Amino acid sequence: MGITNKAIGQVEVGFRSSFSKAITEEDIRKFAEVSGDPNPLHLDEGYAKRTIFGQRIAHGIMALGLVSAALSKLPGYVIYTHKAWILPDLST
Repeated sequence: MGITNKAIGQVEVGFRSSFSKAITEEDIRKFAEVSGDPNPLHLDEGYAKRTIFGQRIAHGIMALGLVSAALSKLPGYVIYTHKAWILPDLST
């Protein structure tokens, strides 16, 4: 029985949930449009090559959507309410 078929009382420490998705060009374009975030780091390969990343990157907040998708596989009503972001110092 998969975890999504279990009653909340049957869930024990150690149960896991996962979700994976390859982020596509279309995903990035649509997210930029819907979010209103047209940052060239996400959309312009020439611009992104000149940054510390060396290539385009996905919107960081898209990862939160993947976390939410994984949590939705757990039994009951699971709502993701908080994340403390720890960002690296990119100034060097």
